[in-house]
Amino acid sequence: MAYGTKPARAATFALAGVLLMGGLTGCGSLGGLFGGDKAAEGQAEGGSDSGSGESGDVQSSTADTKNVIGKATFDAPVADGAKVEIAVHQLKVNGKLAELVFSVTPRVPAGGLDDEEVSPYDLNGSHGFDVTLIDPVNLKRYMVVKDSSGQELKPDDVFTKIRNNQQLVMRYTFAAPQAGVDKVDVQINNWGSFRDVPVQR
Repeated sequence: MAYGTKPARAATFALAGVLLMGGLTGCGSLGGLFGGDKAAEGQAEGGSDSGSGESGDVQSSTADTKNVIGKATFDAPVADGAKVEIAVHQLKVNGKLAELVFSVTPRVPAGGLDDEEVSPYDLNGSHGFDVTLIDPVNLKRYMVVKDSSGQELKPDDVFTKIRNNQQLVMRYTFAAPQAGVDKVDVQINNWGSFRDVPVQR
């Protein structure tokens, strides 16, 4: 696994279609190089840094976290010297949807937090994780889908709490990559891309 970013020039994406009671959308096209500081740029109908934190999006996945597809450590702007370990465990298609499972482990030096817990929003310097899937062959970017009430199917960036030095498993739901796509890149904000993550079908 290799990771890295390049400046993004994302185009506004078209709706992927009607999913789950007509409420789930999340596929976009790329107008240039992928990756970069604004991986979620170009969301149709706006977007939100906070998604639904009450739909079982944290720690409830059946994915085997011992299976690590890609793992990397990045600087975390929450405090001086802070790091975050991210491991990608699974990307599995179920019908028209795909679930990405990854884990996050904060490594914040003593005194860097007000308590022993940190939210994704704070860990990433007052920004959400902005996770996207990128199909570099077909030049498509897949965003987190929304349900019929407009809630993104992912953990809440503000209210989800991650204990320092402990792993938290998180899952994000996307429109399934098109048939024939067996690998995509996983972009997590400006931390980098996990290349060639296999798509399980």
